[in-house]
Amino acid sequence: MAGYNLWYFESITRMGYDQGFFFGNGWATPLVEGLPGVLFSPSRGILIYSPVFIFAFWGAYLVWRSSNCVLLRYLTVSVILTVLVYSKWKMWWGGWAFGPRLLADITPLLILLMLPAYVKVRDQPFLKKVFFLLAGIFVLIHALGAYSPAVWNPEIGGRLWSWSDGELINSGRRLLAKTF
Repeated sequence: MAGYNLWYFESITRMGYDQGFFFGNGWATPLVEGLPGVLFSPSRGILIYSPVFIFAFWGAYLVWRSSNCVLLRYLTVSVILTVLVYSKWKMWWGGWAFGPRLLADITPLLILLMLPAYVKVRDQPFLKKVFFLLAGIFVLIHALGAYSPAVWNPEIGGRLWSWSDGELINSGRRLLAKTF
């Protein structure tokens, strides 16, 4: 990320999102607000939109217990740092885009981190069913985002944490209204 920022924004402390300094006012969100938001918000949390990634966290744990997976350890560190950086941004929810768009770049890393967990899961019928159920939910939620009109505004009071007036419910309603 630092190399990208240096190349495109001529400073490792500038990013395309804030157009200012990394440690300036744009990055002052308390971690106790931003971190749960990017992970668990009903309208932006990566574990809500992509629940199968819970296996990536289990995989990261397994990677650190094993001495065979040095590369995956580095990926774990990069995932953690990326999540922490975006948790500090003033708009940790990423604006009007569907789902946890700020964390979209770490999706391939999370998929790789799921592999050690899947090795454990594939021989346990119940956990294997849970894995594929969560993977199916992941696909359905992202299909909803692809086919529903993006008009939901997260900045209208407290909606980022609303289960009844959140983005998933509203997107589902709009898609049903559009379909029927």
